[in-house]
Formats: sequence, C-alpha cells, structure tokens
Amino acid sequence: CIMIHLGYELQSGHPVEVPLGHLIVTGLTRHSGKTTTINALATRSNRRVLVFLTKPGEQIFRQVQSIEPFFSEEWDWQYVESLLEAIMKERLKFERSSIIKACNGATSLRDVYRNVSMLLEDVNPNSLASSIYTNLKAYFEIILPQLDSMRFTRHFPTLNVGLNVMDLTHLTPEVQSLVIRSCLTYILNREQQLIIVIPELWKFCPEGAGNPVKRTLESLIRQGAVQGNYLWMDSQDIAGVDKSPLKQVSVWILGV
Repeated sequence: CIMIHLGYELQSGHPVEVPLGHLIVTGLTRHSGKTTTINALATRSNRRVLVFLTKPGEQIFRQVQSIEPFFSEEWDWQYVESLLEAIMKERLKFERSSIIKACNGATSLRDVYRNVSMLLEDVNPNSLASSIYTNLKAYFEIILPQLDSMRFTRHFPTLNVGLNVMDLTHLTPEVQSLVIRSCLTYILNREQQLIIVIPELWKFCPEGAGNPVKRTLESLIRQGAVQGNYLWMDSQDIAGVDKSPLKQVSVWILGV
C-alpha cells in the first residue's frame, strides 16, 4: 500500500500518513484548508494529477502546468438523458421514449437540438413530451453557443508528473459538467496511474438529482482503482452529495 505524508499529530509530533486511494476532504470553505490539503497530498504523491479548476478566485492551483479543456462530443440518448436530469434536478422515470426519439438520426448535439425544436412543434403543448422538449431546447440554447465559441482540444492532453490544471472557471456550470464528463470517460477507458481532483463535488454529484458527470464518476470510482486511477474530491459538506459513490471512498479527511 502506497502511503502519502499528510502532516503531524498534535502534541506528539508523530508523522501522519494516508494510503493512496479514493479520497474526500470536507470542511468549511476558507476555514478547513480543503484545497491546501489536496494540493499538498497531490504534490507529495509523485503521480500525474489532473485538477479541474471550477471556482473563480481559487489561486493555489495556478502555479502549475496549465492545460486546455478537453471536450469530446456525445449525442446518444443516455447522454442526453443525463443532460435532462441535470435540468430537472431529479432522476427521470417515464421520459426515456421522448429522449430516444429526439436522438434518432442525430450525429451531433446540434442535430439533437434541431430534432427537439421540430418535435416541439408537433406535440400537445400541455403534454409531458412538450415539457421535456421545452427544457431540452432551453438547455441546448445555453450550452451550444459556448461549445461553438470556446477553444477545446479534441485530443486528451499529455499530463506530466505533478499538478496539471484544467481551468474551467470561464465556463458556465453546465459546460463545466460536460468537459469533466468527457475527461472522466476518456480516463476510465484509456488512462492508468492518474489522480483526478474534482472540487465542489456537490455541484457534479448532487444528492437526489442528475448531472452529466454523475454516472461516469460512479463508474470511475468503482473501476478506476484497478488501473491505478483515483478520484480526490472536496465539498464543504456531504449533505448535498450523492452517497452511492462515497461508499467506495477509502480516505476521509473531515473538518480542520
């Protein structure tokens, strides 16, 4: 088991180490040192570390290698279903057939948007399908202009040993989720011996609600350790975080 130096025990001064594994750090922002802790552990891990920077004003991770955001477009119905779950902030139950219909024949998210717009014209305005398509149309009108205007790399970046920061602070939360999902999907299928740092976990893995990141994060946290890939996460508290993936986390650092 690989151990990483965390700090020193109060009073005795004995060194404290934690095992390399999936990890979560919780505590009050600006009082508990979540980012400082993860930064220190990442630096001492001697591993390649990918950090998603999602919160404006976060300075501690900036003096490191900066990499372009990676985005690989998806448009299958499962992916679009996860987008709609993020909009509705709940797990979907009866809407799947409408989503599948919207994705038929599509080869891009813009194709799905066009399908949704056409389907919306043909359904009863008071129907469930109308509600689904209205929400999807509004969501696409938020994300598509950003995806069109932003400079994304279509090739997953080469990561060096140490901290590699992907700055997403200039993106909306909706597009941040799409970029993080793209990265996690690539890592799950193709990367080894990598630590992935996701701050503000409540935004990307919310309790009782959907998010494009959520299912891929659950898959990576269940399967990643076999490939030496570990998720390190922080959240001000865990009340708003889905508990299912947290059951796989072996290292918890709580409070100050």
